[in-house]
Amino acid sequence: MKNKVFLLNLALAAILFAFTNCGGKCTWEEDPVCFCEKNPTNELCVDPKADRIEVDRTSVTVVVGSTVKVNAVLKDKNGNVVGGTITWKSEATGTALVSADGTITGMSVGKTNVVASCGSLPPAFVEVNVTGVIEGGYSNAPSLQGFDYFVIYLPQGAMDYLNIRNQLFAYLGPDDMERFLWIWPGDPGTLAGEETSGKNSFGVADGWMSFTVNSGWTWSGAGYFSRDFAINDKMAKISQEADKYYLHIAYKTMQADRSSMFIFNAKNPGIGATKANLVLGKVPFTDAGTTYQPYDANFHADGEWNVYDIPFSYLANQGLIYRTGNTEGENLMSFLCGAIAGTTCEYDAVFFYKKMQ
Repeated sequence: MKNKVFLLNLALAAILFAFTNCGGKCTWEEDPVCFCEKNPTNELCVDPKADRIEVDRTSVTVVVGSTVKVNAVLKDKNGNVVGGTITWKSEATGTALVSADGTITGMSVGKTNVVASCGSLPPAFVEVNVTGVIEGGYSNAPSLQGFDYFVIYLPQGAMDYLNIRNQLFAYLGPDDMERFLWIWPGDPGTLAGEETSGKNSFGVADGWMSFTVNSGWTWSGAGYFSRDFAINDKMAKISQEADKYYLHIAYKTMQADRSSMFIFNAKNPGIGATKANLVLGKVPFTDAGTTYQPYDANFHADGEWNVYDIPFSYLANQGLIYRTGNTEGENLMSFLCGAIAGTTCEYDAVFFYKKMQ
């Protein structure tokens, strides 16, 4: 009987100790879990293998009111990522704020640093340059507020805006060295480039791409050709994060009886060529005996811009896959405009991107 009473008292004492300890001192000696929850950057709570903090950018430029994200990790002496909690702090919150995940928001024009810290490790500094809003409609365009852009075509002002936001992941357009826009089949070609006037799809007088079908041909087309394999390899990121990416494209016409077809291509080791088609216009498009239906049944052929954010899954479901390792040149995007002389093909703002959540 005495043993039972002793065991009961011992159990009650343990329960009482546990109860009082929860509300007691939150110290490393008495309750290390509680201590580290409240002091995650204390050197006692940092993975002892951590040797340094690494950031993926040491300087960024951001427009007032916009954001840019910097990633930071802890690494050991061998360069392996290890555990631990990193905290962020801005040296001038009036110039730039930084959140717990490293997202920096421009507050006012100027320069400052944001600092990533973890216990006693040397901090990592990121220089932040906050600029004023670009004139025009680019800074207010929702489609230019996302992340990790793969640009086939953008007006120069929009490109400048993406560069200021540090969100241009890859430029796929012509550089006239390894990447070209070729009008088929050659000079003078099936298409003639036209001057533009008026506002583009962002509402800015900054131009867009405009072509007219030349006479004397039974077809017409052009392609954005690339043998820049480093750039082509980067596009694997789109397929790796297929559920996050969108194709943005704008198109306009006043010819209700004609459409254009945009073709996205990828050559991949082991599986060969893959592609996907996108028809823009009010009517189907026929190529080599096959008829393709328009993407948008409500397309308006009134000379105003039709603007689309198309989930990458629409292209992936047709078989388009981007992978690394291609050693052949390819048309990243081509477009066909039919055979009727005088047909216009006007497009703007073609890029892949991840939307701001």
